[in-house]
Amino acid sequence: MGAFTILSTTYNDAGDISGQLSGSTGGAGSYGVSGKYDVMQGTSMAAPVTSGLCGLMLSANPNLTPEELIAMLKSTCDNVDAQNAEFIGQIGAGRINAFAAVSAAAATASNPLVADFEASTVVISEGGVVDFTDLSVGTPNSWSWEFEGGTPATSTEQNPSGITYPTAGVYAVTLTVTDAEANEDTEIKTALILVGQSGALAESAWLEQHTRFPSPYRGVFHTEIANDNTAWVLTYDGTGDGITRDFAKTGDGGTTWIPNTFNVPENLSPGDISAIDDMNAWVALYDGTNGGGGIYRTSDGGETWIHQASAAFNNSSSFCNGVQMFNANDGYCIGDPVNGEFELYLTNDGGGNWTLIDGNNIPDPQSNEMGWTGVNCAIGNNAWFGTSTGRVYRSTDKGQTWTAHATGQSNVSKISFADENNGVAICATYNQTTGTIQSWKLIRTTDGGETWEIIPVEDQYISDISAVRLSKNPIPPILLTC
Repeated sequence: MGAFTILSTTYNDAGDISGQLSGSTGGAGSYGVSGKYDVMQGTSMAAPVTSGLCGLMLSANPNLTPEELIAMLKSTCDNVDAQNAEFIGQIGAGRINAFAAVSAAAATASNPLVADFEASTVVISEGGVVDFTDLSVGTPNSWSWEFEGGTPATSTEQNPSGITYPTAGVYAVTLTVTDAEANEDTEIKTALILVGQSGALAESAWLEQHTRFPSPYRGVFHTEIANDNTAWVLTYDGTGDGITRDFAKTGDGGTTWIPNTFNVPENLSPGDISAIDDMNAWVALYDGTNGGGGIYRTSDGGETWIHQASAAFNNSSSFCNGVQMFNANDGYCIGDPVNGEFELYLTNDGGGNWTLIDGNNIPDPQSNEMGWTGVNCAIGNNAWFGTSTGRVYRSTDKGQTWTAHATGQSNVSKISFADENNGVAICATYNQTTGTIQSWKLIRTTDGGETWEIIPVEDQYISDISAVRLSKNPIPPILLTC
């Protein structure tokens, strides 16, 4: 289900929550609405509407399995791609249709038979064994199972046990049940069984973790992983109020998350963070109204943040975009061009002193070229950042000297490298008035960023990427967020 702008009752007067959308630019006032209404958009608004529809569908047919409900929800959506060309590839299944979805659910309510089942485990090592239990509603008298990747591959038992999965992969399971009146129903659970090599997949299964922010509607827009146990996250307000000064960190692999707030001037917002452990981190902050910003450091786990003023960012054209520490002492920070050169600083003492890099060591920016907050990364002694004209800057000596390389695209909005050669990037262009995606490409490099090629992907916008190097794979796999 996609994200749409809708009018909803709120505690605020019309237009208050999303001031940037108020009045003639798309707020509630634009619809001739006043009182306790406002405009919201995004998945934070779409999720409760879709969840409410799921509740209505279950009231019409309580026997729907999760897989059946999702399939029915998607199949009854209105196709809005044809009506809104700028959204093609971004709307997912379409716009939910409550009448069609509830009608479809009600139409199946009279079916006396609903196939359903559960597995004893879903994440196993190669050669692992899974047992299955029939949970079908009604009175089936025959069962037909199909186990993709399993041995045996089929069964007619009600509760088959000892299904062995010898090969790593992700597999579906299908159950068809039939009753004495020849009524039949089928349940397919795709990607149900995850089989990993020597337990690797089992050990890396995703676990939901609670960051425990006291404020509601906190979404994560940036994650900094310092080591196997330590990560820091930056947040945004899901109601549409933009970037927040709330952050969270974990020092025990995510078992415990500690939320906190940057105690920095209120005009500053975090755009990037770099950490070496759960006590020491550096954050790049910017002033979205007046520009400028600066680098702040904590050495007590985020309780206090000290401005490192030698990274000045005090020119009228300054804008602080990012910070990257290679270790406890060496790092660089980056801002938009000032006086014809990108504003780049180096430190060799943890930020106690930042030194402006000589412009001769940085290729000159192109006309109207600038950087973006958080669009940078580092591996070993190598560092990269992307720009608004589609170029990638690279350093191989911890930021002392830089080269610039064209990607063939008009903008680099995300970048990630798995090693000194292999990297990926998202190149998206935006409608500056509406904030919607106009076009985007996923690209990759195998020579450190000197040359880039397009990776063909389905027509669904990818919002984030991470390149991960596997020892036996010369080109890194890519983790995508859609």
